[in-house]
Amino acid sequence: MGRKGKNKNRKVRAARLQRPKRPTISACMIVKNEEEFLPQCLESIKGLIDELIVVDTGSTDKTVEIAQSFGAKVYHHPWENDFSKHRNQSISYATGDWIFIIDADEELVTEDIQIIRKTIRCAADDVTQILVRVLDFNRELKLVTNETHSIRLFRNNTGIHYEGIVHNALIIPWGNYIITPARIFHYGYHLSKQKMKEKFQRRICLLDRQLEQDPHNIATLFYLANAWFERDCRKSLEYGYRVVDRLKASEDFPAVLLNVFYTLGACHMRFEEYEAAIDICNKALEYQSNNVDILYILCDACLRVGRYEEGIKFGRKYLEAVRQYKDNILKMKDLWVHKGGKEHEVLIGIGLAYLASNNREKGIQCIDEATRIQQLSASDWRNIVEHINLFLPEKEWRVKEYYIEKALQQYPDDIHLLKLAYAFYKEKKDVKSALTYLKTLQGMLDDIVWKLEEVEIQINERNYLGALTILQELYPSYSSDWRINLLLFRISIAVGNIEDSVDYMNIALKGLGIVITESIETYEHYASILDRIAHALEEKGGKEYIEIILEGKEDLLRLFRAAA
Repeated sequence: MGRKGKNKNRKVRAARLQRPKRPTISACMIVKNEEEFLPQCLESIKGLIDELIVVDTGSTDKTVEIAQSFGAKVYHHPWENDFSKHRNQSISYATGDWIFIIDADEELVTEDIQIIRKTIRCAADDVTQILVRVLDFNRELKLVTNETHSIRLFRNNTGIHYEGIVHNALIIPWGNYIITPARIFHYGYHLSKQKMKEKFQRRICLLDRQLEQDPHNIATLFYLANAWFERDCRKSLEYGYRVVDRLKASEDFPAVLLNVFYTLGACHMRFEEYEAAIDICNKALEYQSNNVDILYILCDACLRVGRYEEGIKFGRKYLEAVRQYKDNILKMKDLWVHKGGKEHEVLIGIGLAYLASNNREKGIQCIDEATRIQQLSASDWRNIVEHINLFLPEKEWRVKEYYIEKALQQYPDDIHLLKLAYAFYKEKKDVKSALTYLKTLQGMLDDIVWKLEEVEIQINERNYLGALTILQELYPSYSSDWRINLLLFRISIAVGNIEDSVDYMNIALKGLGIVITESIETYEHYASILDRIAHALEEKGGKEYIEIILEGKEDLLRLFRAAA
């Protein structure tokens, strides 16, 4: 080998010696009976970490064996009702340059491993913490229900540790942070009912103990408000307003506590206390004018109480806030975002508000925009169709029909949309279309009411033979049903058979609980009885049959006059 070749090899060896070693990562976990979720968690992080530290606090299932199969160093510590203590125990065993915190019910997006590696490799010496996006994911609904940023990586041996027995807070003596777009999916808020109950009871027990030790701790009150949100909104409101009172008296507090305003607003919305929701959310805007969740509630609440102009204003602000959030997601680390992907819902709300305000053009424009940016759910379409029927003038058949048919193109088997379509065409007096949807409903729903709807249509069309054919099929099984007997009464009157009409009316009276003692000799007697039936139907909620009675009275009068 020549001199040039030897010199080249020396330079390569020197470069290798000078190259900084890759920072190592220790994943630190605390677990107890996590055999259901642990495998997928460990599978997701194995390509990132150099060491796996697991503190087991008393598992009786296969948790320990699963952890060991992934090469974990497992340490056993009995559960002491103190999350921070066990977190710190796990950290104390770690030998890596960086600590990575993850729970068994979480999963790292493997495509994001390189993001984390690059961030660590390029981190300046004064960077001690790295935040990732944590997405609460509902597997059943297949959607993200909440999004926040959380410190999940920090340098080892820098004094960083946890405090707090339940919602363990990270105590950071020094250093700066970096926010990354790396994602962790969290499944722990959408477990089985039994597991959620156990988790809730454990959480409340620890928070209550913490509050006893420090009754004015604003963070404990904040987490109690959140904990009670899914169980008892009145208690959530109680703790939440205590947080707000302390925020007023504080000049310096963690920005994350401002998320209590969403909890309070959402509680009021559940109780349909819309004005209270508007009041508390307006107070929230004094702290954060671009809070996505708060603007969503303000838009929704204002629309529900008919404050359409304000609802449109807050809806527009929401759309802008979402855009800013998505463009600057790495800067908004303190926001918990529940409603970040609801632009289509807000556009629908704005559109309906414009329609309610007689601005047809802008209303349709917003609704059409909502359909373009996202495929709407059946629930979204129901909301649109129901409110378009409510807000648009009665003769706007073409627009109403356009949205009904568009909805059914996407959801042809949705029962609620089919009912809306039937009701629309029935009101429009488009008998052919109404019967088409009615037949579809009859095939999907085993309910006599849809057969009776067809009878009503046939009677209105003066097709008494068609109506009678349907009722004769039903009569053997429903001979005492007052609805069937009222319809038979109506047909009997229409064809001039007063005697049969009286028989059917008497059966209907019995079914309605109406006692008649007088005999029917004149039109006035008969009409009086029919009026009593109509009154009983109004109280019973059978308003659709009142029209049958009134039409029967008209035909009856003609019969008595003809007989006279």
